[in-house]
Amino acid sequence: MRKKVVIIFILLYVTGFAEIIMGPYLQAVKTDSICVLVECNSNDAVIVEYGVNGSYDNFVSTEDVSTTTLTTYVHRVKLSGLKPNTLYNYRALQGKSKSLGYNFRTAVNEGTSFRFAWMADCRTGTDIHDIISMRIKKEKPYFSLYGGDLCSGGSYESFKNEFFRKNELELIAEVPFFNTVGNHEGNTKNTIAFTQSPLSASSSNRYYSFDYGDLHVLVLNTEMPFYPDSPQYKFAEKNLAATRKIWKVVTSHVPVYCCGDYGDNKRLIYMANNVFEPNKVDIVISGHSHFYQHNLVNGIHYMIIGSAGAPLAEPKDDCSYVIKSLRDYNYAIVDVSPTNFHMVVYNAEGSIIDTIDLKK
Repeated sequence: MRKKVVIIFILLYVTGFAEIIMGPYLQAVKTDSICVLVECNSNDAVIVEYGVNGSYDNFVSTEDVSTTTLTTYVHRVKLSGLKPNTLYNYRALQGKSKSLGYNFRTAVNEGTSFRFAWMADCRTGTDIHDIISMRIKKEKPYFSLYGGDLCSGGSYESFKNEFFRKNELELIAEVPFFNTVGNHEGNTKNTIAFTQSPLSASSSNRYYSFDYGDLHVLVLNTEMPFYPDSPQYKFAEKNLAATRKIWKVVTSHVPVYCCGDYGDNKRLIYMANNVFEPNKVDIVISGHSHFYQHNLVNGIHYMIIGSAGAPLAEPKDDCSYVIKSLRDYNYAIVDVSPTNFHMVVYNAEGSIIDTIDLKK
């Protein structure tokens, strides 16, 4: 496969034409902006045309470019000055090439209900990943949270063969995703090139936070230090203390509490005791262990929703904190309002595994 990818790239380079290789897809959505990522064979500017009701009256060009290990160019085109909770249509152009037209919705304001999706640990289980990507798209979430291990390694080929598949590309062309880095893709050059977080007080693309309606999300990076004196720990502490959102969610690749497989993580338990609990986090969602598990400790729900394709592991249910454990592929759809947080966990066949309802 590497030879095929390299040959395609060389042919594009020799022709001298600036062309789109992959995309567009969406990142870092806010009420007034969104980031469109487009992979090209050139650093020549990408133009994104956009508008409402089928028009393309506005356009903006490349703001920044990141290079992959195969020396392709991932363009970041930021659309600003948008209206909240509004459906826009858009398309990308570079040189003589033009993408299909797609839609996206900007983030909602407080007081507005919305839906988001979760999946993690796709890796080499591409058939399962394809099915889950298709099922998530049919649920029409406004955005997705991904729990890392998008692919089995940080190489260009791994990203392209295992994560950026047809169904996934159709999904993320219209549904922006926020990833928490996993140990398999890691903090690599390609991970940095292919993902973009929203700006936050962390000043980092690797761990960050964002608000969406009445929801606050803290995205941790368990591939970086998170001991008490580390920058990430201090950021998490200040971040959760500062937010006044109704719902507080933390995502991490490695789970805090885990009965079976990798087991509990003592450093994350310390953070949970000293940061999550005092700041009244509602739910922590993780992957890494390839099964479904719902744990409850001191009022916080710790969810392991950990295989959208990665080889399944065997959970246990003999820990005091376990509500439910199941060896199955899984993903989640979550509906959020100012008073309700309704999560439904499905398997790859679309059957319900579990339902969690939180009320305020």
